[in-house]
Amino acid sequence: MRNQFLFFLFFIALLPVDCTMPQQHKDEKIGETKMPERKDPFHELCQYWEVTDADNPTFRDIYDQQTEGIYNYPGIIFMTDSTFLENPRAAMRYGRFILKGKTINAQFDDGKKAVYTILNIQGNIMTLRRVEKDHSTTLHVKGEQTFWPDAALNPF
Repeated sequence: MRNQFLFFLFFIALLPVDCTMPQQHKDEKIGETKMPERKDPFHELCQYWEVTDADNPTFRDIYDQQTEGIYNYPGIIFMTDSTFLENPRAAMRYGRFILKGKTINAQFDDGKKAVYTILNIQGNIMTLRRVEKDHSTTLHVKGEQTFWPDAALNPF
């Protein structure tokens, strides 16, 4: 019985095992998720958008150096699994969205709703109008080309 056990251990030791670190190309960063091919407006939308300016903003849309120890860097992340995150670096709000033409219907996890309308998009610059309750805000955003396919991979 002991000889069979030693033979088994010897056999296991002969199996090939790959203990090396994953190789990376010289221009590739480990952990970086590449943008998908831009085939349609939905995939163009699905990235991190940083708010650069806002007309008639709410407190979530304004760069705030420090309020009660919290910094506010407004932005929106639309993900390909139809989830989105508003203000990933501040007062975060998760939700789900549906894109129909130039209209984005958003349902937040807290039960609130908003409608975003794409007014203009040129390359990585987009202008959105957000209507939430009776408040309308025009958001000027810049695409960061940072892509997360779903909320589970979102680092925020």
